[in-house]
Amino acid sequence: MPRTPHTLPRRQTATLALAIVAAAVVNVTGAMAQVAVKAAGADGRFTVALDPKTAVPGFSNRQVDAFRQSLESLTDRMAAMPEVNAPGAPLCLRLSSWIEVQSESGLLEASVDVSRPVRIDGRCTELMGATVQVWLNRADSLLTSRLKVGASPDGEPWYVLPITRERDGFMAIEDDGEQIEVYAHGGAPFLVPVTWTEFSAGVGASIWTQADYDAWLAHDYRDLLDAARRESAANGSSVSADLRSEILAAVEEGFAAQAEMMRSMIGQPRAQMEQLTGRPFSQPPRTVPTDNAVSDSRDQMACWIEHRAQASTDCPAHSRLLRVNPGYFDLERPDQVQLVLVRTATNPESEDGAAYAGRRAIWDALDRGALAALARR
Repeated sequence: MPRTPHTLPRRQTATLALAIVAAAVVNVTGAMAQVAVKAAGADGRFTVALDPKTAVPGFSNRQVDAFRQSLESLTDRMAAMPEVNAPGAPLCLRLSSWIEVQSESGLLEASVDVSRPVRIDGRCTELMGATVQVWLNRADSLLTSRLKVGASPDGEPWYVLPITRERDGFMAIEDDGEQIEVYAHGGAPFLVPVTWTEFSAGVGASIWTQADYDAWLAHDYRDLLDAARRESAANGSSVSADLRSEILAAVEEGFAAQAEMMRSMIGQPRAQMEQLTGRPFSQPPRTVPTDNAVSDSRDQMACWIEHRAQASTDCPAHSRLLRVNPGYFDLERPDQVQLVLVRTATNPESEDGAAYAGRRAIWDALDRGALAALARR
């Protein structure tokens, strides 16, 4: 089975300038120690630092050369953008590229950054600020810090992604102050929905589900309520009928509140329910009758709404449980770009108004058609 990438990469934090600089030092400056920086325009305020690497362990020189052609077509196109090569004074911009020497996907991988060098004493320094990033074949960059909701029996994680737009081979994601666009090759879906059957077989074993609640309500709850009614009737034999009615009403009100609390816990860890009920729920407590509505939801999608798992035939895109399609990446073609991710922050990242406007202008001017074509080569 093809490998799917889930290793967590480096990610810049949008709210802390120190974290931005630290991430940039790791992501860009570390690489620049091996990549020459060259002035390329705007009176030296536009520089390039393009990775000259021609060999990558585990891949042939022919494969690296073919991959480099795709990478260079991207960097050439970005270097020709006026928004990149002609930053308004006194702003600085740097276009950099880096070919990964360790692949998480089984394919050749690379990153391209348009970064804003911090300007100190009139000089563009090596400290990088806010950036527009492009990742090639690096699915892990998309899945970093995403909400994970369990995993399949073989350990492949399931994700909830804040998808705002999608169409064939394209997905837009926006949350936590960042935007990411995904361009897939279109030959197969990159991410596929988790069905309710899959969910039940995986994380469902550790989550308090609708089926658990229905079974508890039909059996345990009913038994406990009947026992409480009998006890209340026996203890109230010496009081008036009106008082017995009040006692019974109070008992039933308390049980109704407990039932509502148990219902509200659908989607929560089963261990938490064990603490609340004092009984184990390592498996569904009782078999749900076959005519129960839950049994009809086996082929529906698993939907994550308000921190709860639900079965749905019409799950909103931003609430679907998704997994990486194990058949998406073609490992027989490791030199081909098969996935393109583009990322930037939606809000200023330690930027003044001009720097922020310049970065957003780069984002808006990106040739989306060329990015999509790059992934479909």
